[in-house]
Amino acid sequence: MLNKSPLVLLLFPLLLAGCHHHQPTPRAAASATEVDDLFASLPSSKPSSRATYARQIMTAIRAKMPDSVEYPGQTCRIRLSLQRDGTVNSATVEKGDEELCNTVVAAFMQADIPAAPDDDAYQTFKNTSIDFKA
Repeated sequence: MLNKSPLVLLLFPLLLAGCHHHQPTPRAAASATEVDDLFASLPSSKPSSRATYARQIMTAIRAKMPDSVEYPGQTCRIRLSLQRDGTVNSATVEKGDEELCNTVVAAFMQADIPAAPDDDAYQTFKNTSIDFKA
């Protein structure tokens, strides 16, 4: 008779269970899909293309503006019209302090604004108002 180790006898059923491949039932697969759908509507931690593009526009404008310390407390709202490739069609003053607004308009006309990353970002910024505060 063979000498059988009690440990092998205890582990044998676990080893067999580990070899069994379990296919999810159609109901379980549907339930998993429903859970995935619930999470799909939650906002992701990745910034949207619109937020990223807004930062790119502001960075391009600030690069062309002299130090804004010259305009303490001044504000300006500019109406911006952009082409898909980032070319500025127009930048017009809607309201604000004349000195700052003139500087911002000049900066827009000189800025190297990148192309919009996607249609959503382009549709948002092709004709929009942007507020500046020095």
